[in-house]
Parts: sequence; structure tokens; C-alpha cells
Amino acid sequence: MQILMTISKFSEDEDLINVRNEVDRFGFSHFLANKMQIKNPPRSFANWQHGWYWGDLEISELDMVLGYPKINNYNIPTIVADENIKNALKGKGFTNVFAGGIPFSYIPKTESKRINDSIIVVMPHSLEYINFSSADNFNELVNSISQLSKRFSKVDCLVFYDDYVKKIYDNYFKNQNINLICGARANSKNSLIYIRSIFDKYEYVISNCIGSAILYSMFCNCKVSIIEPFFNYSYEFWLSDPYLRDNKNLIDLMIYHHSEDYLKKKYKFLFNSDPKLSKTNYDIAKKLIGFSYQLKIEEIKELLGWTTFSKFKAMYRYFSRRIK
Repeated sequence: MQILMTISKFSEDEDLINVRNEVDRFGFSHFLANKMQIKNPPRSFANWQHGWYWGDLEISELDMVLGYPKINNYNIPTIVADENIKNALKGKGFTNVFAGGIPFSYIPKTESKRINDSIIVVMPHSLEYINFSSADNFNELVNSISQLSKRFSKVDCLVFYDDYVKKIYDNYFKNQNINLICGARANSKNSLIYIRSIFDKYEYVISNCIGSAILYSMFCNCKVSIIEPFFNYSYEFWLSDPYLRDNKNLIDLMIYHHSEDYLKKKYKFLFNSDPKLSKTNYDIAKKLIGFSYQLKIEEIKELLGWTTFSKFKAMYRYFSRRIK
């Protein structure tokens, strides 16, 4: 087994940033600032839906599941993937919502050369503040991955940064001829480009659970599938999230939206018994990621509060809420 940081510069301190809000996560504000020829990105006064929301829009707790409790966010500029999510939030009383595509949709194709017959496995992941429990078992998954090495020319596993640091999977793969690739880091300004460069490199992408990486890799024109044995995050896993611990009513929703039954009903095309049979679904990915709703540079500056006038508007909204 090799443990790789595919781009060595990714781990250097000079790439680390202070994450002030959602727009900074995974370096998106730095990517935007670079496009605008701004040396340092200003603070953003807006929300921007970062990852893929694949769940139901009709639920009463939609604002909470998306991480935008209405009481705090109803009049803050909130950019979401598409018109469907936008209209759903407006139906909940939000007054300042815009369709603008998910941040990853803005990241262009990299110079990575795709390796024929290569496959990367996206492993289930935790976060710095969410931990796997003893109820989360990976033995079956590791066994199924070891079988893939007999059928593909290159087999690697993508491990989320926090799990890479915690060495969650090291012992599982210590006797395997499979590389562990370090994944995205929320406080690196190059994370989105880094992840794009990884998915641009592989022909096939598989996972045994759902997550934003499924959509991202489809958008990169990979052949993507969800495989058995399906991984179900435990109740204890969700309970370790401070946000969900304070809002326990959301845990059942998280379990439902991550369940095999739900996903097979809504995204049946992703399930393949044999990854070799999977196909590219770029057009579906473009729709889900909100590609057609991408905003123009001037619109982004205005919505994020990166112009003098929009910054004053953001301050007015802030003090209006405080007075109420």
C-alpha cells in the first residue's frame, strides 16, 4: 500500500486559508478572486450551497437540512444550485435566493490525462468534527475493493482529508496493493482544482455510499456507479455532528436520504452490479450541478458583497435583523 498526497503542494502551509464562511470553503472564494484578478478575496456576505443536495425538497426542515436555518438566513443572499431549490426555499419564506450552480461547476477541466481502465474508489468519509463509530464497518467494502485490482489496470482509493490525517483506513489496506489518495481539505485554497484534477485522471469512479463526489465525478465525465455492499452511516455517526446533536429531529432525515432504498428510487441509474457496465452521465450531471445557472462575474461580486454598494447593503441587512 502507498499513501499519496497526489499534489505535494496541496499540503503546504502557504495554501492554507482562513475559512470565514461557506464561500471560502475548499478555496472557492480564492478561485473566484483569481478570476477577477483580486489578490485576496474579500469577506463574503452571502451563503453559497457548496455540495450536492440530493434529498427531497418538500420536507418542512429543508432550511435546516441545507444548513440555513430560516431564522438566521431568510434575507441573506443565498445562492443555490438551481431554480428548484431556489423556489423551495422561497416557499419557506426566504426572500433573497438565487440559482447560481454549485461551486464545483465553475472549475474548468485540468491538464490531467485520463488513464484507460483506471478506477478510483471514493471511501465513506467523516469530518474533523464528525467521527465514525464502532458500528461503522468497512471490512466488506475493503474486500470488494481488493477484487477490483484483478479487473482494472489501476485501482486507487480517495480518502477525505480528515480521514487521511486520522489514518482511518491505513490498517484496512496495509496488505493491499492499492494507493490511498488524500482528498479535499476545506481550508486549502486549491482544493476544488485539486479534486477536479483527480477525477479528470480516472475513467471509472465508484463508491458504496452517496456524496457530492458522485456528482463531481459525473461532471468530470467519469463512468460512475454505486456498488455493493452499500454503506449505511450509523446513528452514532450522525449524532457526533454538533449541529445534528442540537437538532436530533434531522438525524432520521439524514439516515433516510443516505439510505440504499431511497437512493435506488431516485437515482437508480447509478447502481451497477459491475462497474465496467457503468456509463458517463455528463448531461445529467450538468443539470444536477446547476451548470446552466452559472452567474456572471459582476453578478457574483454584487451577491457576495464584494462591491462597495453591496457591502453597505449587507451591513444594512445585518443591523436590520439585530433590531428585529
